[in-house]
Amino acid sequence: MGADLYIKDMPREAQYKGFEVSKEAVDVGYFRDCYNSSGLFAFLTINVGKSFSWWELSTKKEWFTRSQEDGLLMTIKGAKEFLKLILDAKRKVMKKDILFLREWTNDPNEKVTRALTIHDAKEYENWINLLISFLRLAIKNKSQIIWSV
Repeated sequence: MGADLYIKDMPREAQYKGFEVSKEAVDVGYFRDCYNSSGLFAFLTINVGKSFSWWELSTKKEWFTRSQEDGLLMTIKGAKEFLKLILDAKRKVMKKDILFLREWTNDPNEKVTRALTIHDAKEYENWINLLISFLRLAIKNKSQIIWSV
């Protein structure tokens, strides 16, 4: 399970090829984040000091519209605001010397974090950049985003 975002006005057939997180997926209008402790939003939450949630974002009524065919759609205005939010988060992340990730334990009250290696930190930076590229592509194409979360 995860958040699946699709640029509405791009060929849907190319978007359903089972891509995960890649430039190729973004280039055809698809972006994915997982709902676990290693997901992009989990990473941003712990390193930016602000809660990032796909569900919380979907409550921003001024960012979305509904379609009977596609369900929840992020508007171009919403994509621009989302892009600002992610660019701000990236600036905060890039200022940090050490980045962290929360790890799940058997005890839901226990919060264990670990410092990321340089390699892992770079992977998250790349993931943020993919989301930025995805949002810029939707804005450039003046296309709504199908918000499947």
